[in-house]
Amino acid sequence: MLTRETLFEPLLEAHPGFRPRWETFRAEWADHPKGLPCYLLMGDLVAECSALMRQGRETELTAIFAVVERWILEGDRYVHDAAIVGFLEDLQNTNLHDGTTPDQFVPFLKPESLRFWHKVERFWTAREPIVDDRKSPSKD
Repeated sequence: MLTRETLFEPLLEAHPGFRPRWETFRAEWADHPKGLPCYLLMGDLVAECSALMRQGRETELTAIFAVVERWILEGDRYVHDAAIVGFLEDLQNTNLHDGTTPDQFVPFLKPESLRFWHKVERFWTAREPIVDDRKSPSKD
């Protein structure tokens, strides 16, 4: 199971180019009493994805989005929530894009991340709570 402490390990394996930003973040927050506030780094990851999209680096985007899917499926509560209300919500925020749009990333979403993408959209349009109903009989 992925935890706050191991959250970025698979991402750094999939996309080593994010390591410098991760190292800077870790150094800045090393003394935080509650551990690293990984949610704060999700906006930087969105900016990285935007840059990769502009450069046409789809292979790297595919690898990153596979990790996001793992965060949802294999993460503890913190990691799961960071993937959804951290990364996916930030990815929908047009202010975090530079020359890209949120919809350009939809083709990279895997099944669970796509499902939660739509839940985030419904939260912002209809104030529908984001509920993890994967174990309940009806999905979406």
